[in-house]
Amino acid sequence: MQRAEQQAVERDCAYLRLEVRPDNVAAIALYERSGYRRFAQVDDYYQDHAPALRYEKRIVEHARQDSRPVPYYQQTLDFTCGPACLLMAMKALQPERSMSRAEELQIWREATTVFMTSGHGGCSPQGLALAAWRRGFAADLLVSVSGPLFLGGVRSEQKKQVIRLVHEQFCRELAASSVQTLPNRSLHLPRLLAEGGRPLVLISSYRLTRSKAPHWVMVTGCDSDFVYLHDPDIDHSLHRQAIDCQHMPVSHADFNRMSCFGADKLRAAVIVFAAPVDDHAPV
Repeated sequence: MQRAEQQAVERDCAYLRLEVRPDNVAAIALYERSGYRRFAQVDDYYQDHAPALRYEKRIVEHARQDSRPVPYYQQTLDFTCGPACLLMAMKALQPERSMSRAEELQIWREATTVFMTSGHGGCSPQGLALAAWRRGFAADLLVSVSGPLFLGGVRSEQKKQVIRLVHEQFCRELAASSVQTLPNRSLHLPRLLAEGGRPLVLISSYRLTRSKAPHWVMVTGCDSDFVYLHDPDIDHSLHRQAIDCQHMPVSHADFNRMSCFGADKLRAAVIVFAAPVDDHAPV
């Protein structure tokens, strides 16, 4: 097993997966002792129609060289991934800050688009940047398209009107703030991280959880091979635990694909910095 893991690392793999029969108790015990976690079951897998249990192990760990590590916070509602990421970013920049559900919900109230394709609206990049600025942080905003995001996926014209109104109000507030809008459409993560930035990036979470919904993640670091992410969504249906969602290694190619949406190649991110003492926003 160690040889297989080493070969996987040499091929720039971040995870190793395997399948095992449910009745192979000895093998299951060995895999679990070796750090493998069950995440799925595949029915009718073997020749005798027996199912297979699918296990996974992370074989690449993030070398945490930052003197200000990024803490982890689990979102408490399906639509609060953005606020959860902002809580992590602010805590990383100000370790004395607390991360509470009350503030998670308050940030959502400030930054939500109200509606999305279904259910409660998530948070727009404009709204999250403003929420960071109101709390005394500097924020850079990267959005590669103009106008409200994902409006084409909303069927109701009434909901579309609400989303447009909210977006227009965010734009007016941004104009009166010190939030900087980045002209580039690509993220230079090594430079941003070296400058002390904490990037929140909007991704398609399909490669993580097989969900195509837009999802905010927190970038905790990067090296020549991988981008490391905190995913605030612990999907227990996939047998994930909090430790599985921290400093998740994703190849640069996969990260570029998951952070790019649709034919117009939408990219969105909010980079949070510790603001200078004389540049704090009113709270």
